[in-house]
Amino acid sequence: MKTITPSAVLRARALDALKATWPTVLAGSAVINLVSYVLNQAVGVIPVVGSFLTFLVTAVLTIPMMGLTKGVMGYFRGKPLTFDCIRSMLPHAWKIILLYLWTMLCLLVWMLPGMGGMVTGVMMAGIGQKLPVLGILGGLTGIAGVAAMIVLPLMAAFSYSMNNCILIDDPATPVRDVTKKSKAMMQGYRWHYVKVSLPVFIIIFVVIFIIGALTAALPGWLASLISSVMSVFSGMLSYYFTPVMYEELRRIGR
Repeated sequence: MKTITPSAVLRARALDALKATWPTVLAGSAVINLVSYVLNQAVGVIPVVGSFLTFLVTAVLTIPMMGLTKGVMGYFRGKPLTFDCIRSMLPHAWKIILLYLWTMLCLLVWMLPGMGGMVTGVMMAGIGQKLPVLGILGGLTGIAGVAAMIVLPLMAAFSYSMNNCILIDDPATPVRDVTKKSKAMMQGYRWHYVKVSLPVFIIIFVVIFIIGALTAALPGWLASLISSVMSVFSGMLSYYFTPVMYEELRRIGR
């Protein structure tokens, strides 16, 4: 078994690719974010079905997002990055949407234990008004449930993080097999993937936090503009960190 490349080296590799190709990916990411914003604003006001349509918009926009991922993967393999990468994913549109929906369902399943713990904790706390010990246990159970609702889906999200790359390489793969392959690839390497991207996203988080603290002193339009720019930029970075990790996992035989 080959040794995996240190996370700092993979991060540097991703950032080098970004320096060489950022205009195309930034433009694509900006357009996707703009379309997402406009469509979500348009359908979000529709009574009853607005939330469902917003979810559907997100599912559809995974098609161009996966196209950009394909383009960056190709760049790591020595191919030029062009907008043709987005058009090349259109024949697989339904498969991409189905993969997104299946992944969301899987993440929801991972949330269920935490939701159960939280509901149980609330019920125990209610009964605990007469039995203090039970109330304390209920509070602890509720806290554990909330923690599980955050931690378990997050771990699952990293397990499924290679889904798009796997489907790009072999669009004929059944959706359930894609998630199984991603989980197998990431087993034992989730923390390594976190370390690849974490330092950069911590910097982005700090910047966003500072901007948020200054929002009251900024004009509303300027605060919204800065927030949108940061969203586009952070989204752009994800197109590099995932493929670089995927290529590395393939190199070591995962």
